[in-house]
Amino acid sequence: MIVGNMMEQSNPIEILASGDIPDDYLLSSIYEIENILLMIEENGKKVDHLKGLKKHRAKYIDDDISKFQGRNTRLREVIYNTMSRLSPKEKTIPFPGIGKVSRRKVKDTWTISDEEKMLKFFEDEGVKDQAVREVVDAREAKKLLDSFEDLNTTVPGVEKKLGGESISITFEKEEKRQPRPDSLVGIPVQKDVLTDLDLDELEL
Repeated sequence: MIVGNMMEQSNPIEILASGDIPDDYLLSSIYEIENILLMIEENGKKVDHLKGLKKHRAKYIDDDISKFQGRNTRLREVIYNTMSRLSPKEKTIPFPGIGKVSRRKVKDTWTISDEEKMLKFFEDEGVKDQAVREVVDAREAKKLLDSFEDLNTTVPGVEKKLGGESISITFEKEEKRQPRPDSLVGIPVQKDVLTDLDLDELEL
């Protein structure tokens, strides 16, 4: 487990604002999550701007969109690690003037590893038509898989992935927001250029 104090890290932006965040990384305090929320919000604005710009630019913008979405995925993992380990009893943590972060239950999912075996089983049980139209109806198939699990019946050709927990982030509306400081608490605002490509029109 890697614990980082953003006030003491020599280059926290390089750790938290890049795709190179170590696995299992968590903050030294839940209060530092506020900085991550601002970074996630900023990345989200860049993604929205790039999506609009994409209508007038070439496909290479997809790479930038993926980059910022990937960064936010890693930042959300840092928030979850920090909340679940440093404040495990707290389901929601408010950050007045910015928003709030909530831990939530994620539904279990099924991965079909062998569709033929699964459909053969459904056929033997007389329920294949519920899951198959011209292609497999994933929603109906999931209902059937859940039903058979309740009956302690193993369905071949599928693997279950437990849902666990994730986080949801709610930002306050602009009119309720406090003025944003020139820099994040303890972390200077990143002002680097998006890419080396000609994106002069971007307002970051």
